[in-house]
Amino acid sequence: MKLDRKTAYAIFAVLVALALYASSLYGYLLFHSIAELLSILVAVGIFVVAWNTRNFSPNTYLLFIGVAYLHVAFIDFIHTLAYKGMGVFAEGGSNLPTQLWIAGRYLESISLLAAPYFAGRKLRTNPVFINYFLATAIIMLAIFYGLFPDCFIEGKGLTPFKIASEYIISFILVLSVLYLRKKREFFEKLVLNLLIGSIIITIVSELAFTLYKDVYGFFNLLGHYFKIVSFYLIYAAIIKTNLRKPYESLVIEIDERKQAEGKLREKTEELDRYFNNALDLFCIADTDGYFHRVNKEWETTLGFKMEELEGKRFLDFVHPDDMKSTLETISRLEAQKEVLNFTNRYRCKDGSYRWIEWRSAPSGKLIFAAARDITERKKAEERILKLNRVYAVISQINQAIVRLREKDKLLNEACRLAVEYGKFQMAWIGFVDEETNLVCPIAYSGVEEGYLSKIERISIDDVPAGRGQTGTAIREGRHYVCDDIEKDPRMELWREEALKRGYRSSIALPIKHFGKVIGVFSLYASVPHFFDLE
Repeated sequence: MKLDRKTAYAIFAVLVALALYASSLYGYLLFHSIAELLSILVAVGIFVVAWNTRNFSPNTYLLFIGVAYLHVAFIDFIHTLAYKGMGVFAEGGSNLPTQLWIAGRYLESISLLAAPYFAGRKLRTNPVFINYFLATAIIMLAIFYGLFPDCFIEGKGLTPFKIASEYIISFILVLSVLYLRKKREFFEKLVLNLLIGSIIITIVSELAFTLYKDVYGFFNLLGHYFKIVSFYLIYAAIIKTNLRKPYESLVIEIDERKQAEGKLREKTEELDRYFNNALDLFCIADTDGYFHRVNKEWETTLGFKMEELEGKRFLDFVHPDDMKSTLETISRLEAQKEVLNFTNRYRCKDGSYRWIEWRSAPSGKLIFAAARDITERKKAEERILKLNRVYAVISQINQAIVRLREKDKLLNEACRLAVEYGKFQMAWIGFVDEETNLVCPIAYSGVEEGYLSKIERISIDDVPAGRGQTGTAIREGRHYVCDDIEKDPRMELWREEALKRGYRSSIALPIKHFGKVIGVFSLYASVPHFFDLE
């Protein structure tokens, strides 16, 4: 007939108990040595299993117990060697082993009381090891140097200290059961029952040791039986928690992990769809400014794909004129950890710049940014601003015409008003000398810095010196715009001096008297393409 596992374990336990009892009939010293060595082996096993499974153990309670029982096993080992009749120590009496026994039980009971505190907490093993090593060393020194109270007196038996200690130890163990039950949410029900059963049997063992008169007596034998059982129950709890339970639940954990990964994949795909299909620009960068990810709208608007941005920083694409304000914003973002809005010009793949409105927020070492292309809005705002400036100039000049009667004062005032209200870099007025057909400057304002004296003589004839904006406007009787002085070939004679003074675009407006062009009013802006049709 095939036996089930529980029946087989029960039969094995009975056989071990009978073998131990048989050894006591042969000689109590043999029984005691075997019993103690069995409990020592179990205690060492508790430590070995708890230590080697600490990385995936669900509860640090058992790891703490493992470290404690290793040191208890050491004291029990010395207790075994010191037992009466072993002949290892010169004293050879019953007091030394009894002192070692009580010291071991104090260490065991206090450890069981302290262990529930670590349930569900992170355990720093190095300090625990050091403290137990020091406690064990102090105990051994106290015993062997005669500082530990006597526990057994030959001819009289157990001392009051020893008996009281057994009751104190039992009381500590009762407290440990109550504390353990308070922490029961950290234990599986079977494991909790094994631990509580172990402590209760330890209490029974301690009470048995209060009754013997002879170290070879029956109650001493009974106490050792209970001790072996209590140690084994803790060992079983560790095996169940740290070895069997993980393997029993491995398939379930794998299935749960697969389900969780599936849900996570679905959420990730959903976020990817939103990220890539959003109408706004999205990017993720680290706190050093290096790109981690951009969406499709980013690629469509600015032209750069993610692989082209690898190893590049956000600041590599910011317009130089906006660099200072952008750096200040990033510093605030890192320091204050708040959502910030800012606007700057950002370089596209084709080399042009677009106005981007950003909304950025930090998260750990990453910065998340949502953005919108507001280039057209910016252009509209700039266009309105330019028109307002031009209207302000026209209005102020009209008022000056009414107010001033002297020609020279009126012309100088017109130039001043153009610079002050129109925010032009420079403005000047020149009249035609009919004898030489050259344009002579008679009024100016703004950043001139000798420009009018250094440029080539401006002619109104169709010659190289007359094909610039001034000569053309006078000769053709219409306004002439130079959108970009740096690139306009007709400005070659005057380009170098103009760029030195920050002129980037200009317009020449013919001045007419009774239908005849007699001069020109020239305005210079600090940006290209300032003078549009409006």
